[in-house]
Amino acid sequence: MKFTIPKLVINLHDNGKGFENHSVSEGNGLKNMRERAEAINASLTVASEPNNGTLIKLVLETTQLGNR
Repeated sequence: MKFTIPKLVINLHDNGKGFENHSVSEGNGLKNMRERAEAINASLTVASEPNNGTLIKLVLETTQLGNR
């Protein structure tokens, strides 16, 4: 996690089996993460490669939290 005004950035990375981004159907997990990010006006990026794990990045503008 990294906090720099005016952003909060959370990176989650694993070394799992990964998946091909274009060939995965968006199940409840990814769908729920995207909906929750949207609900707080954050951006969510999911990047994955087979055999290289997955990176999930959430970026929230802290001005959304009232820090101006």
